[in-house]
Amino acid sequence: MRFITNKFGLLSLFWIASGVALIAKVLGYSWMDHIAMPFLTLSLITTYYLDKGKNNAFYFSFAFCLLGDLMVLSPDMNYFFSGLMSYWGACLLFFLVVAKEVSLSPKTFLQKPTLLIPYAIYGIYFIAILFFLYPHLKELFIPILIYALTLSYVCAHSVTAYLIHRNKATRYLCTGFVLLSISASFIGINKFYSPYSFLRAFETLFYAPTLYFIFLYFQHKNLYEK
Repeated sequence: MRFITNKFGLLSLFWIASGVALIAKVLGYSWMDHIAMPFLTLSLITTYYLDKGKNNAFYFSFAFCLLGDLMVLSPDMNYFFSGLMSYWGACLLFFLVVAKEVSLSPKTFLQKPTLLIPYAIYGIYFIAILFFLYPHLKELFIPILIYALTLSYVCAHSVTAYLIHRNKATRYLCTGFVLLSISASFIGINKFYSPYSFLRAFETLFYAPTLYFIFLYFQHKNLYEK
């Protein structure tokens, strides 16, 4: 019991569950995946709570991620849609967090055009991924369009935050969201396009570090920037 009530044990649980989820996806054991995935978010939420974390955006966004993790595992498209909406809810909360790190006027962006590069890159990413998946999305095209647009903007905003501040907190934030965009791409490709089940391992391979780096951002803010 003490193992899961201290931070080292909880973080160990996070990486063990990540490994189990990755193996489950490679082998196609959905029951194992359903067991392992909740421990990713739950272990980080509990660790943040033990650190006396008070940012409600962390708790609510990770709760949305937990719901999404469970629902997208189902082959039923209705569950997948619900999971997609949960991830979208998490993205909206993440946007509010990232927006606090980027408080620049449009004039500043025009004076420093290099700050526009992340938006151009993720704009191309957004168009490319939708163009690639469009023939396979059918009735889910509009929801995925909205989610992909929100995620792309949040990712670009996080990169801009790092370019502005270049500190440890924004490095964690930027790394987390870049990994999230890669993970989300694999989820879309695996769900709607790829027939190769082993590629599902890349979902967890990028998603687990995504959660961890975003957690590190909130933890750093909680411990060092009170």
